[in-house]
Amino acid sequence: MSHLATWRKRPRIGIDHALAAIGWASQTDDLRLRAYAYDVAARAYAMDQQDRATHHAIEQAQAVLASADARTDTYAYFFSAGLLASTESDCHLQLGQADQAIDAAKRSLVGIDSSFVRNLALTSLQLGICHLHREQPDVASGAAAVADAVRLATQNRSARLVDQLQVGWRELEPWHDDPDVKAVREQMVFYGLA
Repeated sequence: MSHLATWRKRPRIGIDHALAAIGWASQTDDLRLRAYAYDVAARAYAMDQQDRATHHAIEQAQAVLASADARTDTYAYFFSAGLLASTESDCHLQLGQADQAIDAAKRSLVGIDSSFVRNLALTSLQLGICHLHREQPDVASGAAAVADAVRLATQNRSARLVDQLQVGWRELEPWHDDPDVKAVREQMVFYGLA
């Protein structure tokens, strides 16, 4: 419920649900689930521009996840240090900290299991957007990361990923005459994503 509220741009409701989820997860022995609850809270805090609370939630998620074992009976089987780094990147970007967001996105791309193609594509897209939000935008690096996301999207066409690729394109549009950006647009058209 927190996830959905945050996606709907209602971070205060997302925070309320995340705090409840943290409380419920803390009553279980599922450490991966506990860490994921903190991860979801961090997203809501970041959208609400609560810097300190965001970083505290990320630190809590990292600490709990570091203690988690490889159990298979967890509800958060998909959650990993790589996915947490992706959330960290998203949070930094929302808080206007593009350089930290880039570092976290790079860690995420190395840490996400390659079988989770959609997550890799979303993180690559995020990395591209981070490069564009730097004080001095790095258009070439941004376009390259978005191009990687487009390539990955050919293996997983989730509605959310396709929607986010459109967001990525809007981020690139100010540089539409740049050759790297033109190449991304051509790639999107070729794959039927634009």
